[in-house]
Amino acid sequence: MTEVAQARRRRVEKYTRGMAWVLVTGLSAAVAAGVLTWLRRNLLLVAVNGLSMEPTLRSGDRVLVRRRSADLLAVGDIVLLTPPASPAGAASRRGPHLKRVAALPDDPIPPGIRGPAGERAARVPPGHLVVLSDNPMGTDSRNWGLCPAGGVTGVMLFRTHRAAMGSVPDSTPGVPESTPGC
Repeated sequence: MTEVAQARRRRVEKYTRGMAWVLVTGLSAAVAAGVLTWLRRNLLLVAVNGLSMEPTLRSGDRVLVRRRSADLLAVGDIVLLTPPASPAGAASRRGPHLKRVAALPDDPIPPGIRGPAGERAARVPPGHLVVLSDNPMGTDSRNWGLCPAGGVTGVMLFRTHRAAMGSVPDSTPGVPESTPGC
């Protein structure tokens, strides 16, 4: 092989190695971007703020929530939802709440829960669900009535961080710490 042919072969090999590096780097970046996009669209990291889910969740805990439609829920799931508008005079915190699903459409309505328009219904109507706090003093369907299923953002997968007992006070401005909330 001549010297010119060997030089050409070295240039081709160098170019091929460089292109392989660019290809691997580009594919790795594309895969990482795809994974990050999926994570941002499907998962939420939520900080618990309030006492209504104690003892299961404490104020200051962090939980991972997967976005999910209400059609895929089961009784016992902890969901992130936007509560219905509170009746006049009822105190409720704004924003999303973490609550436990107590009844789904066509399930019997638990005692103490108002049906549609305040009437006592036997079964949860389609498009609604009943949610309860783990803490009996919490604000939930006993105060709000039935919750629209469209208000569900997702279901809690697991707690990612456990707050130390008493280390994170309820930080909602103007609301005393004993007020039930999220």
